[in-house]
Amino acid sequence: MTTETETNWLDEEVGIVTAQLRDLKAEMVRLQARARNGDMAAAKEAQKTVAEVRTFLARAAETEARLAEIKGRHGGARGYALDLDGARVAIRCRLDRLRRCHGAG
Repeated sequence: MTTETETNWLDEEVGIVTAQLRDLKAEMVRLQARARNGDMAAAKEAQKTVAEVRTFLARAAETEARLAEIKGRHGGARGYALDLDGARVAIRCRLDRLRRCHGAG
């Protein structure tokens, strides 16, 4: 599996999880309305739905962490940072060499 394929797959997974969470949220709203109207079966269904939401939230967090790790390993948006200290040192060394070469004090 290439990085691009893996990233595309994970992006797709994030989309799927997001859609499933939206559906579960809508279901919870319906169950809450039924429970307010005295439907006791709605309370049982709500417990199941809450368990599903927890599962999907864990899955979403896991997928997101994996996606960030892959993008980071392969130079994705969050995968690199500028090493300003290293750049400063390199520039100073070059400037010092230039001064020595040209006899500047």
